[in-house]
Amino acid sequence: MSIKRVLAFIVFVVAVLVGLFHPLLQSAPSTSGSSAYEPSSITNFEADYTVDSAGMLSATEVVTVNFPIGRHGIFQFFDVADQSDPKVRYYPQISSVQVDGRPEKYETSWQNGGTIYVAKIGQADVTLTAGQHVYVIRYTTPGVISPSSAGATKTFPTTAGANQGDPQSAFFWNVIAPGWQMSIAKATIKVNLPNATEQVQCAAGTTSGSASAAAQYGPCTVTGQGTPNLTLTAKSIPPFSGMTVRATMAPANPPQVTLPWSARFDAIFGRSVAPFILVILLSIVVLVLAFFWARTSREPEPGFPVMYEPPSGLGPAQTRFMAYEDAGSHGLVASLYYLADKRLVSLEKRPDDSWLVTGAGSPEQWAEIDPVSRGVAENLGVTAPGFWFLADKSVANGKVLSAAKTSVATDSKRWAKDDGLVVSSRSEQVGRLVWVLSLVLAVVGFIGFVGPTMLGLPFAAFVLGGFGFMKTGVGTRRTQAGREVWSRASGFERLLSTDSSQDRFDFAANKDLFISFIPYAVAFGVADKWAQKYRMYTNSEPPTPTWYPYGVGYLAGSSLYDSNGGMGDFESALSSSIGTYQASQSSSSSGGGGGGGGGGGGGGGDW
Repeated sequence: MSIKRVLAFIVFVVAVLVGLFHPLLQSAPSTSGSSAYEPSSITNFEADYTVDSAGMLSATEVVTVNFPIGRHGIFQFFDVADQSDPKVRYYPQISSVQVDGRPEKYETSWQNGGTIYVAKIGQADVTLTAGQHVYVIRYTTPGVISPSSAGATKTFPTTAGANQGDPQSAFFWNVIAPGWQMSIAKATIKVNLPNATEQVQCAAGTTSGSASAAAQYGPCTVTGQGTPNLTLTAKSIPPFSGMTVRATMAPANPPQVTLPWSARFDAIFGRSVAPFILVILLSIVVLVLAFFWARTSREPEPGFPVMYEPPSGLGPAQTRFMAYEDAGSHGLVASLYYLADKRLVSLEKRPDDSWLVTGAGSPEQWAEIDPVSRGVAENLGVTAPGFWFLADKSVANGKVLSAAKTSVATDSKRWAKDDGLVVSSRSEQVGRLVWVLSLVLAVVGFIGFVGPTMLGLPFAAFVLGGFGFMKTGVGTRRTQAGREVWSRASGFERLLSTDSSQDRFDFAANKDLFISFIPYAVAFGVADKWAQKYRMYTNSEPPTPTWYPYGVGYLAGSSLYDSNGGMGDFESALSSSIGTYQASQSSSSSGGGGGGGGGGGGGGGDW
């Protein structure tokens, strides 16, 4: 695996982790100490909370709100987390909403990474009249009876009754959620529990249960202690405070809704264990299947004995393509060098660092050249003597070079198919299509629009396991004839880039061959190694090609074959021209809070 593919794999793994866990980056809205002015107020808050033996809460809240002019309604939100037990959840289910005795429209949504459930009541195109409006909100919440340890360390300003023994359960609940942005003038709360209460504690005007803090706002009155039916009253409750009750009971609490993770992970892992396990198992299976499917796209190597010449009749781009099923990034330059070596074009460097390519071949000569190299000349318009192309930094010429560079890859692939050297592989093409589709679906899943972000995990698993589908050459396979050319092309690359069988190649007696092989070395990206090999076994500098305008601004010898000088200067000029064109193309296209001392956290406000 190449360094680029390894880096791409690592980047994708990091992207998967970010996509999966990005809900954790969302911050919870503050619900305490807010100084924002709220023009509306709650003149009366009445609620009836009935809890059955299974712990299901049926709530009816009657909220009388005094509005100024220009308001549309209220919003209420529910914190699904239990501050005393991070594994417990309280998922509300709203059954109906009424305003002034009539059904009212409302919209629900999840906020703060899936920990806050919001009900937006009212319509944007309807403005309420100034004055009082009565909201009746009915909802249910399962699992509201907690173990007796819930809230046991809190202090409350009001305590009624006493524990008769060792109570096993408690109703520890924010009967008025601490996130209401509006002050509450008067509150009357009725709580009907499945068992007789023992000790009942209450705090109004604070979210912390601090007696000193609550004392500023008056007492929370409790009646009905010792019975299942409680009545709690309070007055002058300030914004962002609420009312909390803790009532102990002798029987053990019924099962609650729990998950192995805290509420802040709900938007990631979901709200059920079974789907979580299913997605994890599915992701593992998909990862393994994708990996082995992608492995089938690898062609077994035929063996690469050292070859002392390129495959017969093949230009540098074709030779590189048969070795890698890819023309490489140097195909355009290598093809021009090849044409220059064949005396079909001439290269001239101008004082302004532009390069002039001039046609010099006859029609008969062009007819004998390979189609890929000829295609480069046709793109540049230099297939006739005296026809020329200037590689400068103009946008127009950069566009021509960009098209020529692209044509090297497309023409190489077309030639290989036309000559029966490669054939399409349906399995590999389907695999690559599924890979791309999985990448798109992984992004959609991680965004979180359709559910928890882990829904993107199975698709990401396919992308990770099937990373091999993006390898160059996937989608086609070499035929038997193609495998023979592959063997010769890669064997020739070994000659250019390695020390194999150096004694059998007489550099001193084959200077012309050394120069003729330079375009192929450029195509394979090993021109410096080919030159170094010459130096190593002749103890002299490589010969200078007569077709290359060497000597203008270069040091002699070693710099000619370096990527930063000599021949690299021509490629740099072409790249600069293409970059100018690409740069021109780029420039032209171009409310409420939550959290209380027990369950029932949340709040609301107007809008």
